[in-house]
Amino acid sequence: MADKPKKADGDTQDVSVVPRGRSVLPGIEREFERFFNNRWPRLFDWAESFNVPGVKSPNVDVLDRENDVCVRAELPGFAKKDIEVSVSDGSVTIKASTESEEKEEKGDFFRQEISRGFVSRTVSLPAEVDGEKATARLNDGVLEVVIPKVAKAKRQKVEIAG
Repeated sequence: MADKPKKADGDTQDVSVVPRGRSVLPGIEREFERFFNNRWPRLFDWAESFNVPGVKSPNVDVLDRENDVCVRAELPGFAKKDIEVSVSDGSVTIKASTESEEKEEKGDFFRQEISRGFVSRTVSLPAEVDGEKATARLNDGVLEVVIPKVAKAKRQKVEIAG
C-alpha cells in the first residue's frame, strides 16, 4: 500500500476515492437540477411561470394535514416586519421585501452600498380553508402559515373492481 501524500508541513492527509457511479461534482449536478426544475412549470405551480422577471420565488412546501393546511416558505434574511401574507379563495400569497443602505466616508474615500430584495409566491391550497383563522410565525428564516380547514376531509376507501 502506498504512503499517504504529505503536506508541506509534513503532516499526512487522507485521500478519498470516489466510487464508480458517484459524481465528483455534486454541486454542479445540483445547480443543473435547480436550473431545469425552475424553468419548466410543475403541476399546481403553472402560474409560477407568469411571475414578473427579476422577482424571485421562495421555496415553498404545502402540507395537507388532517385538520389544517400548512404552508412553509424559506425566507432567510427577511425580518417579520418585511413579510406580508394573505389568504384568499383557495390560495396563499407570500411577499417579502428588504432594503438597506450603507455609507462610509474616510477622507477622500467614499463607499456606498444599496441592497434591495423582493420575493413573491402564490400557491394553491389543496382544500377549502378558513382564512380568517390563519396563523403565521417566522422561525430561523422559515415562515410557517397554518390555516384550518373548513370541513374535515372525509376519506373513503375505494374498492378496486377486477
